[in-house]
Amino acid sequence: MFSDSPFFIFYLEEIVLINNTIDEKLKTFINNYSPNNCYFFSHDCSISRKAIFDLLTYHGISSNFNNIITPTSILLQYCKDLYKNFSIYPINNSYDFNDFFSLNIPIKHKTPSLILISTTNITNDNLEFIDNHKVPIVMSSNLCVYNRSFNCSNCFKECNLREIAIHNRDRLIIPDLSPIYNSALLFKELNISPKHTIVFTDILRDDYMQYQRMGCTLILILNNRTSLEDYLNSPNDADLVISDFEKLSYFLKFKKD
Repeated sequence: MFSDSPFFIFYLEEIVLINNTIDEKLKTFINNYSPNNCYFFSHDCSISRKAIFDLLTYHGISSNFNNIITPTSILLQYCKDLYKNFSIYPINNSYDFNDFFSLNIPIKHKTPSLILISTTNITNDNLEFIDNHKVPIVMSSNLCVYNRSFNCSNCFKECNLREIAIHNRDRLIIPDLSPIYNSALLFKELNISPKHTIVFTDILRDDYMQYQRMGCTLILILNNRTSLEDYLNSPNDADLVISDFEKLSYFLKFKKD
């Protein structure tokens, strides 16, 4: 099932951090492998790669900065590939703009080329700014946990994102729509093979199933989010189900030997 030197993908909010602490068995597991083989992703649109790197370092986890992926870093890189010179007005409650700084993207609060939305907490001032500046609006499909395809016309949940999407459809740029976000394009950019990649999750989302379809090994960690009963009743399947990382370490060592 596993290659001699597998790549690992960990989702920060689902596996690494629980109540702002690190599972010691998980930390031991990660630090047994080269930082070059470990990737850390996030669904959080308001956090930067630097913030994740600093957080991992603080908790004693070795990581490679280039192996950290955030929704905002994907969006900003896409904008750089799409436009030659541009500025962005960010709508972001965290004020974490390190992904902008690392890519040398200027932030403008008056006449931006683009508006980038990184939060679901849209204020009336934000809506007024969007209405008054007829520039493209960029946002991640990760902002909506109910409908990653952002087909808001078929959604009846009242939210500002839905109103923005419906009334500004001709201005909307969502380059990471599922399953594109999890497609071979991402693995090509990372220069890793899906067949040699292990993805860890504690919940079986549809977009994680896309990883599995591409050839990744999907490992489900049982915890408070997904119990064994939840898994048995789920329509989705994982390649391996484990209760903790210590058992997984023994399993990997056994398979390697």
